[in-house]
Amino acid sequence: MVNVLRQVVWAFVKGVDRLTLWTGLTVRWMIVLITALMGFEVVMRYVFRSPQGWSYDSTIMLGGVFFLFSACYTLLVNGHIRVDLLYSRFKLRQQKAMDVVFACVLMFPALVALIVRGWYFAWRALEVGEESRWSFYHLPMAPFRFALLIGILLLSLQAVSWFIRHVYPMITGREMVSETTGRSEQ
Repeated sequence: MVNVLRQVVWAFVKGVDRLTLWTGLTVRWMIVLITALMGFEVVMRYVFRSPQGWSYDSTIMLGGVFFLFSACYTLLVNGHIRVDLLYSRFKLRQQKAMDVVFACVLMFPALVALIVRGWYFAWRALEVGEESRWSFYHLPMAPFRFALLIGILLLSLQAVSWFIRHVYPMITGREMVSETTGRSEQ
């Protein structure tokens, strides 16, 4: 029974890691689209004297989605910035314990709040037909809000995978080596 549970958990971790890796490698191309939209806006505004407000709205929306999906990938590859005044002086097991405590105290409550409020705002935008107020084009906000909610959900899945990857060595004394990143968590 324990072996089956370990296989199910490991399959979950690998599946989430693969999904996050694929998402990160796909979403990174959004920055090219954002740059092209901003370049288009600059040319239209200063060369043709015909600003396009929708491109500004679009870059704000795409930037928010890009930020959230990139946060998932950054968590996968352990690329978030850490204040390292005392952390590096602890042993690996103590570092993992600190990570787990801070995840339980800060990360998971924040993600729950983001999911609850994100669902509310996404559903409300769809229900009332909310439009952006950044420019006079009034793009619909529901697709943007649902994309943000999907990003938050993916970040939550990756956080659970990260959590399992940190708790596992504390219980077993062995690292979980990631197939997607090719290394153990540090």
